[in-house]
Amino acid sequence: VEAVVCLGFGTGCLACAHAMNCEEEHLKGGSKMPRFVGTALAYPSLRKPHVLNDGELQKSVAFMASPLLVMPAMGDQKEVRPCGLLQFQFELLQRKVEFVIFDKVPQGFFAHGDLSREEVASAVGWAAEACCAFLHRTFQASEELEWRVELRRPPEGEEEELDVV
Repeated sequence: VEAVVCLGFGTGCLACAHAMNCEEEHLKGGSKMPRFVGTALAYPSLRKPHVLNDGELQKSVAFMASPLLVMPAMGDQKEVRPCGLLQFQFELLQRKVEFVIFDKVPQGFFAHGDLSREEVASAVGWAAEACCAFLHRTFQASEELEWRVELRRPPEGEEEELDVV
């Protein structure tokens, strides 16, 4: 595994920030991979008691890999919606962020929503589709990242062996 996208649900979105913060230490130790190449957050819950204030929220968001897909649901805080603090911080860092809004379904719909309700079943389908499209675009774009190109380059003096059939 070379590239990873972190998927976070609810308060689990904070785990994405912490895991990506640890990546720097991992790479300092000499490892070359895996590396985070994106982040997807479903109904992110980045509030007290898990996030103490706006400064801590900004710090957590700064650790998240770009691009970022955010899928807020009904009742999610303004900070994780378009024009909120999360978007402001990502754009300040010149990183890509996109939103798919699910205002007609409650938090938790994606992981444990009541699929007998039409609006929930439809939202789960749309959210899964949005995640798959995002993951595909993200992994495809990551193939061109400098570290991945370098990883595939044969060492100097060695030519790549081709199997002839």
